[in-house]
Amino acid sequence: MRVYRYRPEEKDGSGAVTVSGVWSGNTELLSGSLCHQVLVKATTSSTTFDLTITDKHDADVRKFTDITGTINDLTPWLAKGIYTISISSASKNEAFTVLLCFRDR
Repeated sequence: MRVYRYRPEEKDGSGAVTVSGVWSGNTELLSGSLCHQVLVKATTSSTTFDLTITDKHDADVRKFTDITGTINDLTPWLAKGIYTISISSASKNEAFTVLLCFRDR
């Protein structure tokens, strides 16, 4: 069983950094994996933002709105293909910790 952790890093090691309140990144190609954790944490606990995970057809697989500070969703979902993780409407331009954990079935 393979465990894949999606954790983006900028060249300076800061993770995902929003610009004009927006950031996005893509996972590697997944083949029937189970996503068992979506963790996104703003540097500042009062920062608000939206989080969307979309598939290759631009369909929203997971969508969270009006998050303040951190979301740690442990609802499992089946993942196949490449997914885009998007932070939008962030109240501050800052670094975010982004972690998605997948396990092959």
